[in-house]
Amino acid sequence: MNNWEQVQQLQVNAYVERLLSSFDIKETTTDRQLKNGTRIFKYGDEFFGVYKSGMVRKIIRTTLFNESSCYQLNLTRKRKTDYMFFEDNNKLTVRTYETVKRVPIVQELGRLVYLTEYLIKNRGMKKKGKEFRKILAEISGYTEQELTDRHTEPLIQPCDCLLAISQAITKQN
Repeated sequence: MNNWEQVQQLQVNAYVERLLSSFDIKETTTDRQLKNGTRIFKYGDEFFGVYKSGMVRKIIRTTLFNESSCYQLNLTRKRKTDYMFFEDNNKLTVRTYETVKRVPIVQELGRLVYLTEYLIKNRGMKKKGKEFRKILAEISGYTEQELTDRHTEPLIQPCDCLLAISQAITKQN
């Protein structure tokens, strides 16, 4: 893993930690899934997956057979696709038709941000009130009352949060 990949992975881990601490969402990723570049999250009774292929999916579990299927959440775009086939007179013919394709999200951090925005917009996910304030107080060095009094001005910069979260992750490991 080169330096750029390490920085990207630190940013992803810091974002996941912030996501888990700020919202009522749980990560249910197994070691094997993590090794394959997949992350699974549970929000309420629903499961959502972020995949290395660039896809973000809602995982639907059926109650009858305990199976699961996926509903893709990525944006769609219409594109023209060509195909070639033999006609009755043994001539090759090219036909074009319009199809709908999903737009993959290349970076893992982009997929996580897309999932977060989807859950906020379409599932009404809200930040944890008091717990979020406690975490913010710990990171910023202010008391919870000071945070309440100073809520109109920016307390800390995003890079400070990433640094504090990465330090907390390092302490856990």
